[in-house]
Amino acid sequence: MPRYKLRTLLILLALTGFILAGLRTPTRQFAELSFVTSLISSLTSTLLVILLRGRSQAKAIGFLVFCGGYLLFFGLVAVTNANAMHDKLLDSPVGNSMAHLFNYLYVRPEGPGGKLASHYNRPDFFAVCHYSIALTLGVIGAFVANAVYTDRANANT
Repeated sequence: MPRYKLRTLLILLALTGFILAGLRTPTRQFAELSFVTSLISSLTSTLLVILLRGRSQAKAIGFLVFCGGYLLFFGLVAVTNANAMHDKLLDSPVGNSMAHLFNYLYVRPEGPGGKLASHYNRPDFFAVCHYSIALTLGVIGAFVANAVYTDRANANT
């Protein structure tokens, strides 16, 4: 079982809190903050790939490949299908899960007619979800790259 530094665990805890706070209050400002966080994380990871060596470089490459790959995919879907992006994303398994989660968390009957209403905007919720998925995938990529690097180092000794 690998041992992790306290700093790593605190970063994971802060990232988890950030993601859960975004899912709890999916406002336009939090969607923009999620975008900026994902962008800065990807750019920082790119810089670390260039400057670091060894295990740290492997982790940065794993984060960049997983997080950047998802953001690139998400961006390509958004650019090539700008008008139908919302429908295209809803037709995917991830989009369906996000729609069900949004309905479960935020859509409530309101008023005497029982009309369904929400205080939050669905596209903002989807944006927060996508950027949260990108950050989560980046962390998973860093752990996978660390494991592969460790296995390769153990095989060479």
